Amino acid sequence: MIPGLALQILFVFIGFLFLILTFSSLAKRRINEAICLIWGITSLVIILAGILLRPVGWNKYISVTGLVLAVIILFGVLFVLFTLSVIVSEHMRKSNEMAIQISLLKGELDEQQKEIEELKEKISDRKAETIPDDSSK
Repeated sequence: MIPGLALQILFVFIGFLFLILTFSSLAKRRINEAICLIWGITSLVIILAGILLRPVGWNKYISVTGLVLAVIILFGVLFVLFTLSVIVSEHMRKSNEMAIQISLLKGELDEQQKEIEELKEKISDRKAETIPDDSSK
């Protein structure tokens, strides 16, 4: 009974830890809203699993050491997945910023190309004015 209660408390603790980690990452703008929503729901599911599941007979099938090892592995995998989702979110944000910068640079390039064309036209008009006609001789 004691390992089952410890497992429940650990699941609730891990769920709250991931919930706090998720919202703090959202506040620091390290993670976007969609990924935050997914991790928030995952955290709530972990909390509900800790509250609602009653691991009463697990002592017969898995030892306390095996249970601790499984929980550590589960926590490690969840933490790695969370870290990967933060990295993906940061890359998505950087990609969006780069797309905005590229579109601004394209606009500036178009403006400069128009100015160059106008200057070429002015130069060609001035050259045409300064060159004397052969028919006037």
